[in-house]
Amino acid sequence: MPELLPKELDTLKELFSNFCSALALSLSEQINQMVEWELIAFNEIPVQSLLNRTETVLSTTFSLSQPYGSEAILWFSERDATILSDLAAGHEGTEPTALDATQLEPISTTLRGVVRGFANAISNVQGETVEVESCATLLGPLNLPPVFALSEGAVQAQFSINIPGLESLDATLLFTPDLARALLNVAIEVEEGAGGEESDLTTVGSEPAGGSETLGLEGLSLLPSFDPNQDEDLPRGISLLLDIPLEVTVELGRVRMLIRDVLELGAGSIVELDRVAGEPVDLLVNGKLIAKGEVVVIEDNFGIRVTEILSPAERVTSLGKAS
Repeated sequence: MPELLPKELDTLKELFSNFCSALALSLSEQINQMVEWELIAFNEIPVQSLLNRTETVLSTTFSLSQPYGSEAILWFSERDATILSDLAAGHEGTEPTALDATQLEPISTTLRGVVRGFANAISNVQGETVEVESCATLLGPLNLPPVFALSEGAVQAQFSINIPGLESLDATLLFTPDLARALLNVAIEVEEGAGGEESDLTTVGSEPAGGSETLGLEGLSLLPSFDPNQDEDLPRGISLLLDIPLEVTVELGRVRMLIRDVLELGAGSIVELDRVAGEPVDLLVNGKLIAKGEVVVIEDNFGIRVTEILSPAERVTSLGKAS
């Protein structure tokens, strides 16, 4: 399989830099601490160099739904794994103990949450839901899935994770060139949609046109933008209304009750809602649904992570409807 072009690597590097905020948020939710996640290196390396590694690492092998089905690996050194495990168990991470295979459940749950954050970041970029198909965490020598044997090279993204009061942690994400190209197609589509012009990387893996500049993703948002200057999406004059305050409500669920049942409510009463456990909650503005999301807790404060959002035009239309 041909190697990725330098411009393709640069484009992917910018895309993964934009993923850092989503990865930081997902880890923050899991360990209940603020986290900074920074991309420090992005390159292609020989698969053979990975096969030669013998040190113990904590690795999470996962796959996403199509077209991102190729397996990828997120791994940490044994030292960083012990700190993460201590944090996942609800401790401070300052006095971690040696990690063994029998203590993987808390850290496995934590890393699955990080992988889910990675999938959500891709979902928000491409506008379609990407699911985590499989996810397994192991402690031992780095074990590459068979799919890596189909190529001589692997793509790696190296991150630095900063947590207040602790030394920085290092994380490495390994994935195949096939998965890299699938993600590259998303990046190109986003750039073309934002700029309205055809990119110099219109065909993944093709040679770039001479004299063209590197495809950039500066300013790429992981959530759909609300741009008052886009006349095709918003009614005329909408910019005059953007400073009007609105009431934002997160709705866990609803139920219709008789007056007699309401009067019988007391301390300890249970009210069953029309929402299944784990189902996304609704984000309402002035009583109108504009998004769905997941409830999160960071430093004892409740919040909502938006996982699905209506288009700007749909949001404005919803706000204009009578109740």
